[in-house]
Amino acid sequence: MPKVAGLSSPILISSENCFLISNNITKFWASKDGEFFASCMVDLDFIKLSIKITPNPVVTFANIRFLSMLQKENKFKLVVYNNTGQPEILKDVSQEAFLAGYKLDMSSLPSGYYFIQIASSSILQTFKILKN
Repeated sequence: MPKVAGLSSPILISSENCFLISNNITKFWASKDGEFFASCMVDLDFIKLSIKITPNPVVTFANIRFLSMLQKENKFKLVVYNNTGQPEILKDVSQEAFLAGYKLDMSSLPSGYYFIQIASSSILQTFKILKN
């Protein structure tokens, strides 16, 4: 557990799962690749902006892509709900697949509005999409 203190500025760094810098500079956690995540807290605006679903409207396939790593865990549930809230598609998808651009086959669904929900132990995000 690293602990660092600075004399000129009162900075204290401590660690469990996150590196916490006590003078509110920011928070970090290290990934297995040696990179740092910007926050240990879930920032919903960051998550929404970090997930891109194209095209909208979709004809056969929707491409779901994470623009950056969102969490340490690799497991996500993807559920496509119809406009009455019934699940139409359920998938387990890895973060690596989303980072590469996950191709979601929606060709068997009739035209209409759908809700794509991406969930994990710390993230729950829903997007509205039109199927032509």
